[in-house]
Amino acid sequence: MGSPVLVDGNVASGATRYVPEKKIFYAGGYYYFFYSDGTNICYRSSSDKVHWSSKNNTGWPAAQGNTFEVRFFPNYSSSYCYIAWIDTSGPAIYFCRGSIGSGTISWGTAYQVYSSGSAYPTVGFAVCVGCGTDGTVYVGFTIQNIVAHNFFTVYYDLNNDGSGSWTQCWTAYHGIGVSYYMYGTIQQLSGGYMLAVYSSVYTSCIYSKRGKGILWGAEVTAVSGTLNSLNFAAESWSTYCLIMWYNDAPYPLQAMLYTDGTGWGSVEYPFTTGNDGTWYPGDICCDGLGNSWLLYYSGSYIYVIERSSSASYGTQTQLETTTQDFTAPVCTESLVSGYIGFGWVLALPSPPPLYFDSYNTAPPPPPTVTTHGDGLTWVVA
Repeated sequence: MGSPVLVDGNVASGATRYVPEKKIFYAGGYYYFFYSDGTNICYRSSSDKVHWSSKNNTGWPAAQGNTFEVRFFPNYSSSYCYIAWIDTSGPAIYFCRGSIGSGTISWGTAYQVYSSGSAYPTVGFAVCVGCGTDGTVYVGFTIQNIVAHNFFTVYYDLNNDGSGSWTQCWTAYHGIGVSYYMYGTIQQLSGGYMLAVYSSVYTSCIYSKRGKGILWGAEVTAVSGTLNSLNFAAESWSTYCLIMWYNDAPYPLQAMLYTDGTGWGSVEYPFTTGNDGTWYPGDICCDGLGNSWLLYYSGSYIYVIERSSSASYGTQTQLETTTQDFTAPVCTESLVSGYIGFGWVLALPSPPPLYFDSYNTAPPPPPTVTTHGDGLTWVVA
C-alpha cells in the first residue's frame, strides 16, 4: 500500500470504467488486469503484483473500458474466465470464454449474444457477464431506441462456452421515452441462482431480480429514490450480495446486504463524516466468510473500510493520494493471501497511465517486547 506500480503508461482515459463492471481477477497464481488501450480490450498479468507482463491485445474493440466486463467464477470452475463486450461497429454484443494458463489466457470462439435491429445497445453502458454454479452463463446490457432509452436486459446460454442458443430472460424498463441510462451486474448466488442488480438514474433507484435460466422472479426495489448517480458497486458470496452506492444524505456512502431467501436488509452507513458531495463507490472485495472491504474515492484519495460479518464497520484507511480519473478504483473479487489488489487510471499526465497497488487486510502483529537481565528492554516490531 502506498507503493503503486505502473502497469501501462499509455491507456484510455476511461480504461477501467465503470463500476460495477469488473476488470481484475486472480487465478492460478497470477493477477489479470484488463483495460482499454483506447482501441482494443487488453490485459497484463503478474505473479508478484510488481512485475507485469507485456500487453496482451485481444483484438476486440473498446475505445473505453465501459464497453466490456471480465469475470472469474471459481465456484463453478477455476479454469475459465468470461468476457462480454460491445462491438460498436455492428453494433452487437459478444461473449467469449477464456482458458486460464500461467499468466496467459487462451480464448475460445467469440459468440454473438445480440445484434441490433430497431433497438441497439447503448454504447458504453451496462455490459456485464455472469456464470452460475451450474455453469449457465449470462450477459446483461442496456438497449436504446428512438422510443425508449432505458431498457436493461439479460440473456442466458446453458452451454458454458456460449456456443448454444442465447435466449432473452427478461427486460426491465425505467424511464420510457427519456434519455437516462441504466447500469447492471449479474452476481452469482448458490444453487445455480443469480442476482441481477441494476440502477436507473431516472428513478434514482437500484433494482434486483433473482433467478436462473429462463425463470426469474419479480423485480424488487432495493434502493428507492436515494441513488445520486448511476454508479454502484456489488459483490456476492454464497447466498449474499453486498452493494454500495453514493447518496446526498444523510451520509455520502451507503450500503445494503441481500440475503437469499430473505431479501434486502436495512441501509448501512460505512462512515458518518460530513458529505462534501465528492465520494464515489469503487469496488467491494469479500473473503467468502461474510467479511468485506469497501473501496471508494474522494477527490485525490482512495480509501478502504472493512465491514465485518456482523455488519459493523471499522475505521476508513487511506490507500492512495493521487490525482485520479473518475474510473478508479477497481479491485479483485476475492482476497489473495490477505491482500486486496486494486488499480486505477490517473487523469494526468497525458497519455493517462494505469497503476496497481495492494492492501494488506491483516493488521500487523504487535511488537515483541523482551526485557533482559541487564535491565535493557528490546522492542522488535
